[in-house]
Amino acid sequence: MVNNLAYTEDYSASGSGLNLSFGMIYRPLDIVRVGFSVTTPTWYSNISETKDASLYAAFNPNMQNDNNGKPISSIQYNLNQQIFDYQLTTPLRMATGVAFFLGKKGFVSADVEYVNYKGMSVGSSDSPASVNADFKSIVNPEFKNRFDNAFNFKVGAEYKISGIFNVRAGVASKANPYKASFDKQDLGRTILQISGGFGVRTSDYYIDFALVNSSYNTGYTPYELSNPNNYYSAKISNTFTSGVLSFGLFF
Repeated sequence: MVNNLAYTEDYSASGSGLNLSFGMIYRPLDIVRVGFSVTTPTWYSNISETKDASLYAAFNPNMQNDNNGKPISSIQYNLNQQIFDYQLTTPLRMATGVAFFLGKKGFVSADVEYVNYKGMSVGSSDSPASVNADFKSIVNPEFKNRFDNAFNFKVGAEYKISGIFNVRAGVASKANPYKASFDKQDLGRTILQISGGFGVRTSDYYIDFALVNSSYNTGYTPYELSNPNNYYSAKISNTFTSGVLSFGLFF
């Protein structure tokens, strides 16, 4: 009889990439700013993932013997280390926004961002050409089959209460990147973020503090079988709040 069972995974990933961003701001009126920006896909030349795993089991004494007839109290299997090197191209992003300035007291802004998730691609040039071609022919079409292009929205405002004290708040909606057919039911994967904060700014220093509350749903399927009716997935509701404090000096 098994007393204890433990499965341990160690995972690490590293890589480097390059992208370009450019934009422009147009001021049709003194109180209005209109902006547009483009961020190219990030081209990761080499991402390396390493995974180690082990399985440990502890047994009741005298419940199982080895080949020499001695009781087995525990056993551990170390799986072979897995290393995978590949190249990745992330989505193209385009954004536009408008801001209305309230004199020198603050502003209100709204932004919309387009993300081309269907444009993602991967490859593995470290593999033989035929293996790389098969890998790309299997994986890359899945980006178009599973993902959809999406729009993200942000609205925010900042107001100066006094000469050095500012308050700010905002709401952001990050759209579900998956197609409707990806999930058996609508999980509500859209990420809703609500933020608020304040800042103190003088001629010598600044202090900024912000709280961001994020909520969204995800799905988890521990295993899959050939018949979808024979396994189930869990709907996971995620809510967390993070805080950021920054401080700087002017020279």
